[in-house]
Amino acid sequence: MNARSIGIEDDEARNARHLQRPEADVAAKRKMVALTELATQLKWHGEKLTPDEWKILFMDALTREMRVVPSIDGLGVVSLGRSSSNLSKSEFSDLIELIHQFGANHGVVFGDQSVAEDA
Repeated sequence: MNARSIGIEDDEARNARHLQRPEADVAAKRKMVALTELATQLKWHGEKLTPDEWKILFMDALTREMRVVPSIDGLGVVSLGRSSSNLSKSEFSDLIELIHQFGANHGVVFGDQSVAEDA
């Protein structure tokens, strides 16, 4: 039994679907550049976070749909919520704006202005 057979979309299928939207590539680059800048310049409550971990924080701030449940083995917890690839164009724009506003308020210097200007 694989993930696809039980209705779980794998990364390859999700990425292919996401990239069918013409604006998706530029918007995704803009989001990842911003999240990478945050990850390299800020700590969150004393912890260095990866760009993906920052994305989880911002998805929660944007939609308040994140939940935490016990892991299958009972040794930890797992965050559940929407994927950013399922956001509408408007929601995705709001997510990018939220990331940039938060970064600006915390002294993050966003270096790749060419990506930001293309979006």
